[in-house]
Amino acid sequence: MTGISIGTESLEGGLKILHGTELAIAVRSICEQARKRLWLAAPYIGGLATVRCLTGKHWLTGAVRDLRVLVDIEDPDFLNTETLRAFARHGRVRSLRGLHAKLYVGDGKAVFGSANLTHTAFAKRYEVCAEVTGDEARQVVDLFEAWWGVADDRSTSIEALGSLRRSERRGNHDDEHVGSTNLKTLWRLPKDPGDADIESERPSKTQSPHARFWQAVAAKFNALDLVVAGTPFHVNQRRPWSYLQIPVGTSFLHYEWEVRKRPGKQIDVALHFEHDDLKQNLRLLEALRSRSGEIGKGQPWPFSTSPWGKHWASALYAIPYANEAPVIEEVPAVVEAMKTLIERTWPTIKPLLRGHS
Repeated sequence: MTGISIGTESLEGGLKILHGTELAIAVRSICEQARKRLWLAAPYIGGLATVRCLTGKHWLTGAVRDLRVLVDIEDPDFLNTETLRAFARHGRVRSLRGLHAKLYVGDGKAVFGSANLTHTAFAKRYEVCAEVTGDEARQVVDLFEAWWGVADDRSTSIEALGSLRRSERRGNHDDEHVGSTNLKTLWRLPKDPGDADIESERPSKTQSPHARFWQAVAAKFNALDLVVAGTPFHVNQRRPWSYLQIPVGTSFLHYEWEVRKRPGKQIDVALHFEHDDLKQNLRLLEALRSRSGEIGKGQPWPFSTSPWGKHWASALYAIPYANEAPVIEEVPAVVEAMKTLIERTWPTIKPLLRGHS
């Protein structure tokens, strides 16, 4: 191993120790950025809403070429059947008797450690995992492939998943052990991006204003083929609801559009800093605050920087809208605002992220 990073302390190398909210964000980032490969292994699988919080729903669109999920179907009490059926519809599920490891493997990056794919593990337990890249990630890929080769794929068809015993009766049960519901919540999970039907051909009346608006925003932004400071920017999130994100390859930071109705109707065009350590977020925020005049110069939208929540921070343009929901005519403005925000902030922030992933 060439080096280690623990929390916010970094050394050169390809391994980082993760816990708390940062762990959930790292797993979500791996899953949402996966194109060629998304391989998951865990003996406990939670409800679909929780799994969407932890993995996003990029895999639900069929955009991942190779989705594999490894479980132990012989111990089904904490395998949520709704979630397993979703995995089986969009990829492959196999059973490995005695599985205890937890692996989250994407394109060129992997997380492994103690955390099951459940709400209890990521929100209520003191779990720790390692994130690896490069040669170390390749070793995790090789290990998963070896286990996959000896796993049983005959008992994990969609039909067979319906015969699981206790988990079928529990529906969306998402706790690992009896009594775990009494554990207090320690960490916030990423937002649930919603179900897979939000961007359907015929969205519901309540969904359609946001869904159609975000479809248009994503299409127009992606058509820019924007590259800033050597980093390509592309909307990968599919079927969003009240927000739309642009990942940058760093688990605790992303660009995001979000519709807000209070205190006034506005679309936030934002850069979010969501590290567990408030000091780290404020350090990055200060680098932009000192350039606020330059970032906001010549723009019709107000620019602001501020902490939010308990630990997080954001830098954003606020674009007001008048109707009940944003309309298509506002798409050019929100896309232009994001392009401007990225061009004026990313060259400052990117050098400060060395040692983080």
